Amino acid sequence: MLTQFARGASALALGIALSAGATAQQSSTFDIDVNNSNFTWSGTTSLGAITTNPSAFQIDGTLGMDLWTGGNPVGTGAFTNSGSAFLVPNTLNGSVSFLATLSLTNLTFSVGSSPFAVDPNGDFTATIVGTAQSGTMTVTPLIGTPTVQDLTGFASLPSAASGTLVTVGMQHTLFLPVTATFPFADPNTGITGSVTLTGTAVATATNPAPSTYCVANPNTTGFPGQIGWSGTTSLAQNDLVLTASNLPLNKNGVFYLGTSQVQFPFSNGFRCVDLNVVRLGVTNTGAGSVNFAFDNGVVPGLEAGDTRHFQFWHRDAGSNLTNALTVPFAP
Repeated sequence: MLTQFARGASALALGIALSAGATAQQSSTFDIDVNNSNFTWSGTTSLGAITTNPSAFQIDGTLGMDLWTGGNPVGTGAFTNSGSAFLVPNTLNGSVSFLATLSLTNLTFSVGSSPFAVDPNGDFTATIVGTAQSGTMTVTPLIGTPTVQDLTGFASLPSAASGTLVTVGMQHTLFLPVTATFPFADPNTGITGSVTLTGTAVATATNPAPSTYCVANPNTTGFPGQIGWSGTTSLAQNDLVLTASNLPLNKNGVFYLGTSQVQFPFSNGFRCVDLNVVRLGVTNTGAGSVNFAFDNGVVPGLEAGDTRHFQFWHRDAGSNLTNALTVPFAP
């Protein structure tokens, strides 16, 4: 049967948990660009090299990755088995001279790593391990009975991968070279060897967007005030702009934020934010709308993966409030 490295993969996953558990991070799922994720496979056995047909293929699926702040914008990353599934075409066929044939069927594997540094250009080097999520290997000798082996749970040898993570606005694009070598030993024929999958996975992920919640009562304009946003949620880019509209003219107001969603009557409207409240600078509604550049430096310790809730509170026959905005912050 295949040489099993599952215990090593479990230790690697534990290392990720211990290393990453102390700080918040954004857990992202990257969608693989199948048209640009080109792979080949090859192999060697105790009887000679494997002749592959076809040798080239494209992968599909997803890739899980944790992202930390501290860079431009990402300072640290880690590939996670959670949310990761490289889908290989239904069957890959090969042969060893005229002595045996070999088929990989419905192979799906994930990629994991310990945390690694990402430099200001987005370049990184990670040590990755591929773990089979599903699939079978069938070895058919020229004479004898075929052997079907379940690949689930088996891990590849660790390998270095030097890739790039490019971030523009709310979107990350990943270029990850992968070499996954799976050693095997067939118990029926005694054939030993390894199968290697090699290629580059190209994948993209978009940071979660802010979303509104709660309700607002109409103010003296006859309409409820509405909160919104522009820019990005990136802590490194620090370009989030809070907006409020449908407001009475020339009234002072203030955006404030907190860590909890609530909804209870307050003045002429509803308060929708609570706990660890921070008030931002006072601003004037002018012609009935507000644009406020949020500086994340006013919230000490704010990190990727943290969520904050925002609302605009303003004067108006007493006071009133807009609805509220949940912002999941990214690196």
